[in-house]
Amino acid sequence: MDRLYSDYSVIGYCLQPQSHFFIRCPLRQNFVVVSEFAQNPTVKDQLVTLHRTARAEKSKPELPLQITVRLIKAVSYTHLTLPTKRIV
Repeated sequence: MDRLYSDYSVIGYCLQPQSHFFIRCPLRQNFVVVSEFAQNPTVKDQLVTLHRTARAEKSKPELPLQITVRLIKAVSYTHLTLPTKRIV
């Protein structure tokens, strides 16, 4: 899942026994713990607990009250210049 859509209800519905998923999170308009994690340069991964939002409470009351997720910092290589000559 790679749409920068880190909504509590989306994460809640991804939870299945033995399931794994990856969601990129925007640095703005996000969970506070995610923003704090992103701003800390020394932490590369961290387990955090997300609490059900008021919006999710209204629209999806069947979702769990809290979800524990692992945050991981990923490096983007979109700005790297690769060699154009063949390396032997």
